Amino acid sequence: ENWYIFNGETPISENAIRKAIEKYFKKAGINKSFRPHDFRHSCATWLFNIGVPIAVISKILRHANIKETLETYAHLFDTDYKQVLLELNSLRNNRKTRPKTRPKFIKNII
Repeated sequence: ENWYIFNGETPISENAIRKAIEKYFKKAGINKSFRPHDFRHSCATWLFNIGVPIAVISKILRHANIKETLETYAHLFDTDYKQVLLELNSLRNNRKTRPKTRPKFIKNII
């Protein structure tokens, strides 16, 4: 509860983070603005993309409930959803033979 990723038991000041961002963005030739809070979004996006369950991400971000996490990062699910559909279509298109009839359980629900 009282431990920070950087600096242990004492948080790094927001001003120190801003100065570091300015310094390293300048060295890298990046001319975009970046708020310290953006690290939070970057972290959540990275965690989602490597497959960390949304409930765990919600806990890490200390959101009051998972709904808040889902609403904030809903745009990630659209990309994930599209990728799944592309993969399914790829599998379907790569099949050598297609069944001539649908399985019984599919006939009953369609």
